Amino acid sequence: MKIVVKKEMESIKCGDLVYSSLLREYGFVCHIENKYYFINREFENWSDPYEELKELIHKTNLELVAKNKKLKVSLINEVI
Repeated sequence: MKIVVKKEMESIKCGDLVYSSLLREYGFVCHIENKYYFINREFENWSDPYEELKELIHKTNLELVAKNKKLKVSLINEVI
C-alpha cells in the first residue's frame, strides 16, 4: 500500500491525516507496536480512537476490529 505524505517515515505520528494513492482516499495514521496503519476517516468519530483501537487489537486482531468497526485498516509498508 502506498501512502503519500510530505514527511519522512520517522516523522509520521499517530493521528496524521494522509492520502492513500491505492485506496484513493484520506485517512489517519495509527502507530501500534512498531507498525503504521492507515485507517479511513470514519475512525475520526471515536472519542479516543487510538487508545480504543490499541486496546481492541490486543484483545482480538486487527482484521476483526476493522470488520466490526467497518473500517478500512491497512498496514503501511511504503511512504513516498
